[in-house]
Amino acid sequence: MDMDADLTAAYEAIHCRVFTFRGETDQWLSLEDSIHVWRGVAANARMPAPEVVRLAGCEHSPTIATEETAYNARISPAYERALLEWLER
Repeated sequence: MDMDADLTAAYEAIHCRVFTFRGETDQWLSLEDSIHVWRGVAANARMPAPEVVRLAGCEHSPTIATEETAYNARISPAYERALLEWLER
């Protein structure tokens, strides 16, 4: 289920480089629609396109939960790796 929200105005208010993570199975935001809006806003503002990391096995948060760990989910290794690489740059 996707939330029915137009995030364009919120994205337009951001005037810095964007590094974002999206869970591939996010039930709240459409992955492709969200990326499309971000890129469109950036292009209209003549800003660099956002860097987007797609997190396999993640929903809305960058955690991986299994039936056994639903209440004790662990941070996705891909999230940690991508964030550390971005911070080092």
